Amino acid sequence: MKNWSEYESIIPRGGNIEEEHKKAYQTAMSLICPITQELMLDPVNISSGHTYERSHIEIHFKSASADRDPYTNYRLVNRYIIPNFLVKTLTKQFVEFYEDKQGKEWESVVQYCNTYKTTLREQREREKREREKREREELELEKREREREELELEQREREREQRELEREREQRELEQRERELEQRELEREQQEQREREQREREQREREQREREQREREQREREQREREREREREREREQREREQREREQREREQREREQRELESLRRARVVVQEAHDALRRPIFVNHMNNQLAEAEARRVARREERLRELAAVSRRVAEYEARLNAYRT
Repeated sequence: MKNWSEYESIIPRGGNIEEEHKKAYQTAMSLICPITQELMLDPVNISSGHTYERSHIEIHFKSASADRDPYTNYRLVNRYIIPNFLVKTLTKQFVEFYEDKQGKEWESVVQYCNTYKTTLREQREREKREREKREREELELEKREREREELELEQREREREQRELEREREQRELEQRERELEQRELEREQQEQREREQREREQREREQREREQREREQREREQREREREREREREREQREREQREREQREREQREREQRELESLRRARVVVQEAHDALRRPIFVNHMNNQLAEAEARRVARREERLRELAAVSRRVAEYEARLNAYRT
């Protein structure tokens, strides 16, 4: 729409008739909608800053070019509409001031005012018709609601009578079921008495079997305990016997080593004496070879004794492992 902020006032005052007519026409051009080319009844602003008639800009937003301003064809940031109360008030003041103007020069301005009044009157009549239509619809709705309530009341009354009949039938059925229930209760008590006696007999027999079973298990546990005790005793004797054998072998080995050491010392003395007496290299080499052989035999015997001790230790560990597994 045209920018009318440059003019001195929306309602021109003073001046000659031609200037006043010019300002009035320019003001009318500033207040008309660019879409309808009529004065706006319900002006709204959009994101571009221009003002349009609400109903027509809403129709435009539903069209294919809804994202563009219908006046400038620029793309819009959004489609929000904001009521422009200032333009609405100025339009009313403009119409009230110029609607009674006389003369051919005022025809265009008065025509805009008459169109505005006609449109406003049609809008009010339309709103009145819509209001009367809503009232008629509400009355019709109330009438239908009352009819529905009456039908529901009749239906509830019929349902109440039906429920009464059903309650009487249910009462008769309940009495019949109670008699049948008493009969079944008596039969059930007799059956329960027989079952209770049967369960008591079975319970006594089961307790007897369980008692015999516990006694057998107790005897078996005692037997296993005695066997485990005898096994532990045998293993303890075996370990003691192996310990004594190991100590005996160690004493014998120490005695043999002692005798060998004594023999070596005597041999060294003899070798030394022979070396000193004879001073011959051949004899010394022969004695050294004998000493080396004696030392090798002693080392071999010591290794043999260590291997025997390791084997005995392994056997003892195996016995202890079997004993622990048997205990667990």
